[in-house]
Amino acid sequence: MPSANNDPLQHFKRIGVVGAGNMGSMMTFAFSELGLDVSVWDVSKKNVDQVIEWADNAKDVKGKVQGFYNIDEFTKSLEGQGERKVFMFSITHGHPADSVLSMIKHDLKPGDIILDGGNENYRRTERRQRECEEIGVSWIGMGVSGGYQSARHGPSLSPGGDKKAIELVMPFLELYSAKDRKTGLPCVTRVGPGGSGHFVKMVHNGIEGGMLSTTAEAWSILHNGLGLNYDEIGDIFSKWDKDGELRNNFLIQIAADICHIKRTPQGDYKGEGASKNNGWVLDDVLDKVVQDDDNTEGTPLWSLMDTAARHVSAPTLAAAHYLRVASGNREERLRVAKKLHMPSPKPIEGIKDRAAFIDNLRRAVYCSFMASFCQGLELIARASEDEGWDIDLGKCLQIWRGGCIIQSEAIADLLQPALTANIRLTNMKFVDEVARELHKHFDCLKEIVVEGTLSDQYIPAMSATLEYLKYEGGTMLPTKFMEAQMDYFGAHAYNKPDIPGEDPGQVKKDPVRIAVIGGTGLRELPGFTQVASLSISTPWGNPSSPISILHHKCSNTGKLVAVAFLSRHGLHHQIAPHEVPARANVAALRSIGVRTIIAFSAVGSLQEQIKPRDFVIPDQVIDRTKGIRPFTFFEKGVVAHVPFGDPFDERVAKVVRACGHSLEGDGVTLHDRGTIICMEGPQFSTRAESNMYRSWGGSVINMSVLPEAKLAREAEIAYQMICMSTDYDCWHESGEDVTVEMVMGNMKANSQNARRFVTAVLDTLAHEEHSDLVQAKHVEGSVKFGVSTPQEHWSPEARERLNWLFPGYFN
Repeated sequence: MPSANNDPLQHFKRIGVVGAGNMGSMMTFAFSELGLDVSVWDVSKKNVDQVIEWADNAKDVKGKVQGFYNIDEFTKSLEGQGERKVFMFSITHGHPADSVLSMIKHDLKPGDIILDGGNENYRRTERRQRECEEIGVSWIGMGVSGGYQSARHGPSLSPGGDKKAIELVMPFLELYSAKDRKTGLPCVTRVGPGGSGHFVKMVHNGIEGGMLSTTAEAWSILHNGLGLNYDEIGDIFSKWDKDGELRNNFLIQIAADICHIKRTPQGDYKGEGASKNNGWVLDDVLDKVVQDDDNTEGTPLWSLMDTAARHVSAPTLAAAHYLRVASGNREERLRVAKKLHMPSPKPIEGIKDRAAFIDNLRRAVYCSFMASFCQGLELIARASEDEGWDIDLGKCLQIWRGGCIIQSEAIADLLQPALTANIRLTNMKFVDEVARELHKHFDCLKEIVVEGTLSDQYIPAMSATLEYLKYEGGTMLPTKFMEAQMDYFGAHAYNKPDIPGEDPGQVKKDPVRIAVIGGTGLRELPGFTQVASLSISTPWGNPSSPISILHHKCSNTGKLVAVAFLSRHGLHHQIAPHEVPARANVAALRSIGVRTIIAFSAVGSLQEQIKPRDFVIPDQVIDRTKGIRPFTFFEKGVVAHVPFGDPFDERVAKVVRACGHSLEGDGVTLHDRGTIICMEGPQFSTRAESNMYRSWGGSVINMSVLPEAKLAREAEIAYQMICMSTDYDCWHESGEDVTVEMVMGNMKANSQNARRFVTAVLDTLAHEEHSDLVQAKHVEGSVKFGVSTPQEHWSPEARERLNWLFPGYFN
C-alpha cells in the first residue's frame, strides 16, 4: 500500500518516458492509467507513432499520452507539472543512456529525478549518479523485472540511490509495482545507496538464467527422454505449479502455457505463431538465445563476472549462461557438430515407475532453483558487505514475491523469514531450513543427472548444481592435489592440516559447550566468525532468535573457540522481558551440547558505589516477577524440586571475576558480588519500590535473570550473569527518572568494554584446564535427586518433553 501520503502523485503530475519499445510503451500505458500525464520520446519515430496510435485507441488513456520526436520539446513538456521533473528511462544499457543524458542535461534543474529502469551495469549507474549530483539531480538506478506484461500491470522494482529522492517517488512506485498475492504488500523497496538497485536486478537476472536453463532441461527430459508430447508436458508443469515446492512459480506457469500454445491463422499481436497449419508454436522456435548473440542483454554476464571477482561460487548460473552462449553461436555449433559427432538425446530406458521419475524430476528442478537463489543471494550479500550498501536480503525476497521472472512462492516462504532473522548472512547454506531442503532433494537430483547423462540429455544447470552441492559441503576436496601441483611449479607454499591459523578444521559434529545469551547491551560479538545459524524447535516453542555458531581464535592459545550466541530479546529487540521464551532458549542451547552459559544484561544500580558503566558479577537473586513467566521444565505430570540456594555457578563466577579484574584500569570497574533484583517489567520501578529494594540489600535490578537462571539449573547448565550498570535506579538523589535514552547512552558508551570482557571470559574458558568446568561435570546428574514423581507415574506429555531435554537421562 502507498506509504507516504494520501496522494502518491502529489510531487509530480506528468512523467517523461525515454524509450518506447516493449517495456517503455507498456510503462507509458500503466502510468497514464494510474493518473499521470505521460510524455514519451524515442530515438525511433516509428516507436513513438506506435505508442500514440495505441493510446488513441484506448478509452481510458486517450489524451493523457503525448508523443515527441524532438527531445528538447519532450523535456520542456515536463516543466510546471509539479515540484520537479521526473523521467523514466527504459532504453538499452551503455551508451544510449549517456547520450540521452547529455541531450537533456541543459534542461535539468536541482531536484529533478531520473529513474533508470533499464538493465544497466551498476558501475555505470554510479558514474551517472555522481555526474547528476553535481547539478543537484538524482539518478536512481532501478531494476524493473517481469517483462513487458509486468511493465504494463505492475513489475517488481528495486530502486537504489539517494534516500530522499527515492522517498519522494516511493508512493508512486508502490502504487505502480506488483503486489504480493499473499499480503498485498508492494514488491518494491529502496535497496540501498549507489548502484545497489541495478546490482540486485543484475543478480535477479543471473538467478533467472539458472532457473530458465533448469526448466528447459526438464522440458527436454520430458520430451526427448520420456517421449511426451507438448500438451502432456504442459499438464505436468501445470500440476507442479499448483502445489508443493514449485507452487506459484512464474517460470513453471509460463512453461505450461508455452507447451499448450497452438498456431493460429492470425498469431499473436506481433504475428508470431501465425500459420494455417495446426501444431505448436514451440516447433517454430529455433534453439538460439538471440539476446546473447546480439549483446542486447548484459546482466547474466555481469553477474558471472562479479561472482568471480567477489569469490562466490555460482556454477548453476555459470553453466546456464554458457549454454546460452553456445546456443547463440549456432553457426559455429552446426559446423562443430559435423566434427564431434556427439550423440543426440535418446529415450531413457528402464524406468519402472514413470510417475515417481517425473516427481523426482520436479524435486530436482526445485533443488536447482534453490541453488540458483543461494548463489545469487550470496553474491548480493558479499557485494553489500564490500560496497557498504547494507542490503536487507529479506526485503529482496519481498521484492521478488510478485511481478518478476523468478517469483517462486515456496522458495520465498522458506528464505524470507530466515534472511530477515539473519540480516548479515553471507552463506545461505548456513540456514538450517535451506540446508535441509538441499539435502532432502539431493538424491532426486543425482538420479536425474545420472539418468540424463546415460541417455545424453542436455543438463548443464542441473549437473552443475549437483557438483556444487557436493563440493560446497565437502570436507576434503581434490584441490588438495591441485594445491600440491601449484606449489610444485610455483613454490607459493600451502596450508597444512591441524595448524592453528592455517586449518580451521573439518566440520565437526562435536557439541558446542559454551553459550552467550546477549541482552540489552550485547546483541552481537564482533571479531567472531559466524559458521552456522541454527533454527531449533523445542517442545516449549522456538527460541528468541536463531542460534549463531561462532568461531573465534583464542588470543592466548591460538585455539579455535566455538561459541553459541543467542539474542534474548530477539534480533531486533522486539521481545519484552515477560515474553522471552526462556524455556525454549535454555532447552535449545542444551540440545546442541551447551553446558555453560555466560548471560549478559544491562542493569540499574541500587547502590551508590555501583556507578553507571560498572560491571557486577552477582551471586544472589531476589525474585520480584509475578508468576506469569513459565519457570520450570517439570510440570504437567512430573514434579521436581531443584536446589537454588546459590543461583549462580560459583566455579564459573571465579573465572569471570578473574577476567574482569585483569581488565581493571583499562576501562573496566568490577564488583565481585551483589544481589540482583529481578522485577517483572517492562515498566521501570517506582521510587518507593526502588528504596524498598535497597533496604533489602539489593545491588542491581533487571528484568531478565529469572526464570533464565532457574531453568539453567534445572537443565544442569552452569550459569553466570555479567551485569553492566547503565544507570542509577530512580532512588538516586539526582531525582531523574530512568529513561531508555539514558540506558542506551551508557550502554553504547561502554559497549567496547562489555565485548572485551565477554571475549576475555570465553578465551579463558577455552583453556584445557577448564574442560570439565565448561562441560558442567560438577552439576551433572544433580537433577535426578530432585525428581519427586516416580517415573511410572509420569504423564506421557511430561515424559516426552523431558526425554527431549535429557535424551537417555532417565532410562
